[in-house]
Amino acid sequence: MKKIVISNFIAVLLLNACTDHKSSRTKIQPSEVLKATDPSKSATILLASEAKNRLEINSQAFPRGKDGKQAVPISALLYDTSGFAWFFVEDSPLKFHREKVRVLKTENNQILVESSFDALLPVVIQGAAELNGIESGVGK
Repeated sequence: MKKIVISNFIAVLLLNACTDHKSSRTKIQPSEVLKATDPSKSATILLASEAKNRLEINSQAFPRGKDGKQAVPISALLYDTSGFAWFFVEDSPLKFHREKVRVLKTENNQILVESSFDALLPVVIQGAAELNGIESGVGK
């Protein structure tokens, strides 16, 4: 009896190995990077909602003061290899791009910056490094 069970098991394994399986799952593209046509602009990053949740991307709007400056958590700040400071902003749900900022002052966990982007756009305060990796192609 044991030989028959083992033989049947081996036959099933071989049959499964030789059969072309089509997955019923749809492959989800977690992110897409749309290169900017204007060289002075950064790329646009589109995320699937599952990717945003998995990466724990969190953004928040920080209105400018009367002097035109913004106080933002330091966790939002990134520097490129040339020493320029950047934020990722969320244009709309699941759509992000990088904006250059000028750091004026750092105090505790806050930075005071000058920027030219719409101050009503939420700034990414958690997950900016992950968005930077997606834009630069890390892991591909």
